[in-house]
Amino acid sequence: MDPLSITVSVVTLIKVAGQASILLNQFCIDVGGINATLSGLLNDVAGFQQVLEGMKETFELEDIKANLTGHAGGHWENLARSLKDGEETLRQLTSLLEAVNKKTSFLDAPRKVARMKGAIEQIGMFREQIQSYRSALELSLSTIILSNQVTFQRSNEKVSSQILLGLDKLLDEFRRVGKSFNAQIEELQNKPDNQNEDRGNWLVLLKNLRECVRSAADVASTTSSTLAGDITHDENRSIKLGSDLGDVFPKEPDEMMLRWMSLNTINEDGVVNEPSTSRVFAEDYCDSDSDIETEMIRALFDSANKMKEDDELTKAESKLRNCLSLCSEKSARKDGVTRYEILEALVDTYWMMESWDKAKSTMAERMSISERNFGNNDNAYLWDTLKLAMLMMKCNEYVEAQLQCRRALQGFRRLKEPGFTGFEKSLLLLVEICSVQGKHDEQDAYATLLASHQAKQRAIKDQVEKEPANSPLIAPVPINPALRSAKTLLAKESEAPQEQAKRTLERTGDVAVRPDAPPHKLVTPPESSSRTVFGISLGDLYRRSRSAVPILVYQCILAVDLFGLESKGIYSKRSPAPAMQQLKALFITGSAKADFRDASNFQHDINAVADLLMHFFLELPEPVLANNFYAKFIIAAGIDNGINRRDTMHALVNLLPDTNYATLRALILHLHRVMKASKFDHITLTQLSSCWVPCLMGRPKPGGRSDAVQRANVFYTLLNNVLDIFDEV
Repeated sequence: MDPLSITVSVVTLIKVAGQASILLNQFCIDVGGINATLSGLLNDVAGFQQVLEGMKETFELEDIKANLTGHAGGHWENLARSLKDGEETLRQLTSLLEAVNKKTSFLDAPRKVARMKGAIEQIGMFREQIQSYRSALELSLSTIILSNQVTFQRSNEKVSSQILLGLDKLLDEFRRVGKSFNAQIEELQNKPDNQNEDRGNWLVLLKNLRECVRSAADVASTTSSTLAGDITHDENRSIKLGSDLGDVFPKEPDEMMLRWMSLNTINEDGVVNEPSTSRVFAEDYCDSDSDIETEMIRALFDSANKMKEDDELTKAESKLRNCLSLCSEKSARKDGVTRYEILEALVDTYWMMESWDKAKSTMAERMSISERNFGNNDNAYLWDTLKLAMLMMKCNEYVEAQLQCRRALQGFRRLKEPGFTGFEKSLLLLVEICSVQGKHDEQDAYATLLASHQAKQRAIKDQVEKEPANSPLIAPVPINPALRSAKTLLAKESEAPQEQAKRTLERTGDVAVRPDAPPHKLVTPPESSSRTVFGISLGDLYRRSRSAVPILVYQCILAVDLFGLESKGIYSKRSPAPAMQQLKALFITGSAKADFRDASNFQHDINAVADLLMHFFLELPEPVLANNFYAKFIIAAGIDNGINRRDTMHALVNLLPDTNYATLRALILHLHRVMKASKFDHITLTQLSSCWVPCLMGRPKPGGRSDAVQRANVFYTLLNNVLDIFDEV
């Protein structure tokens, strides 16, 4: 997080605080008076605005430098999060004031006074929150200024006594504010109504504020320790040490430290018990509070996703918020439900609800995680930035939206080929932003750049299409930076599933073996052939037909995409065996009726087609996820961190034989379309998993070790990250 991004957040906060002040003053004018609570709130909002204006002016100075590593880097991230929290709090206050200040034609002033009395408790809580934000941000601003002054003066080998005095006072202030936050948190936790949603949300935000102050104290502590080393030779100058704040901001050992401490113990004989592999693995299966919490998070997350599918968006939001309160950002989850994934689901929910402000603040928190995990030059972070720009535009924050979109544009341009799609999407959004703002010169410039980019891409595509169609299969390519789920939200979702399928599948005949490989034409087998296609390896089928994806697989996917996305329970319903045998015969004999674009060729029995496709995979001599990769996929499925698990499986998929890769890619993209149409076909992820896991990984061996959970997790990871692992063409 850099000063420019922080400045954008500060500007937004100033704007929202200004709206709150206007509403408060308007109320006072309308009712002809003001009470002590409103007077105090007005003063608090005004004071908060002054702090924000000071932050804005400070961050615009050229000599303010952001250290993005160590304690300073951690503080910038915490500050960004607290600014977003503060924005959400002020927006809630503004909404409350708008409701109180609503005009009526009859007894307007008395009604406003009555509404204000009913909301006075909430307003008091908002006042307390604004005071807390002001205290925390004042400390943060003082720390940043003082830290930069110390850095500058130490470079000139001279530290003034005013800085030493200021640092002493700052550390005293950390102690005062820290104790105040601790007391507030303890009070909220001990209140009998602490399950109240408003109090619960404030408890979460207050903990974030305390973390912001703690990280600022770490920066000040580092500065004081450095100066203490510089002035030990001067007996007339002394300085307090920030380490004295340990009682106010105690640091709890994380999970890894606790595990290390439990394993590196000394027994009565003085022998150190070294950590052993067996003990570590045994710990994964123990029944503990952590395991119960993990199951709670998974249950809440799955329930929220089900509610999203059923359009119960308010309930889904509540479940996901509950997930966030339970899920620590640093803790590893055995089931892979990380804070990053929960935030992604929450953004999608707000997007569907058209709650743009909430989606924007949630997206900002998700970006802080993607920046920390991937860096601000990674494709994932850039897609998140672009999506944030879209949300800012939805909120009519056009200046901030254009700034974020420009950052995404520059980042995608640096990525070159992997960033071409994002580059184009960024230009499209910039054209739209400039059009809304009436900046016609800028709009024309972006539109011209977009046209030039598209012309270059068409020229490259034309050159590729001129290459021979029977080019040999190429070796697996290195993993490109993955496209993230923001890509799907940039696409239009308004079409019915069957129309999407028709539009996608009208480009029949081309199936890429790799995202950057030349296309391979599907060749229809001669009608005179009479060779089975069942129980034959994918490699042998390719050598026979020169089709990267087996023709039967291609035709069945085509049929389900065109005719089955509104068929209730597709893949979970069985058809009569004779119907499937008749369809088998079409491909064995090479009949002209093995063209499933015409539903009459399969007697309009789409369930028979679905059965045929699954039986094809079940009868393969070796599963698509080849036997020699089976153990590796099972191990990857057990990785705690969802992002690491996805990337590991991405690497394994790229190592599959070319025919396996092409077939797996076609199938998973198809199943992704099936899941997107779940409101029509009523199929669930669990049902799809039970149908397709044996098809992709083979049937479990009788009496062998049960890998059911890991096998299902392989399928979930592939399907939930399909656009990360495979490019959609």
